[in-house]
Amino acid sequence: MLDELARLDAIVPEKYGLGCYPFSARDTGILVTLPAGAVNAMCAIDALAVARVAGVAVQVHAACETCGTPVSCRVQENGGLDHDQADRARVFWQGACATEGSCSQGLCRNIRFLCAACAAPGAGDVYTLPQAAAIGNAFFGFQQALLRDWPGN
Repeated sequence: MLDELARLDAIVPEKYGLGCYPFSARDTGILVTLPAGAVNAMCAIDALAVARVAGVAVQVHAACETCGTPVSCRVQENGGLDHDQADRARVFWQGACATEGSCSQGLCRNIRFLCAACAAPGAGDVYTLPQAAAIGNAFFGFQQALLRDWPGN
């Protein structure tokens, strides 16, 4: 079963443990703090989706991809961001990424946070925090229903 899930890229077995999107077993430099503890996110968009998937407010901590300045934001349990955070940081999705292996090895490593002052370090798309949160919440929306309907939940 685990081999099939890994083949489908639904889970990511690594030497650090077992990752399951949006959560990473390895240190990605993107930390999400939940009431029960902290977890690594696969990428910036995934980090912004954790609150809605888990159903709790979270704090996201990372560093700017360009200058290394600490970047943080609060995400409400419904996946929304307070208006005062809209311009605090942005998400950069680098255009070039690996097409082989798991998403965590290629695509995810190219979706990072930028501080408000830095330009994108190369070709790609730049999203506001609310735009990136909307992408993550839409992409991972199915997990919320699965967790809600899980027997014994």
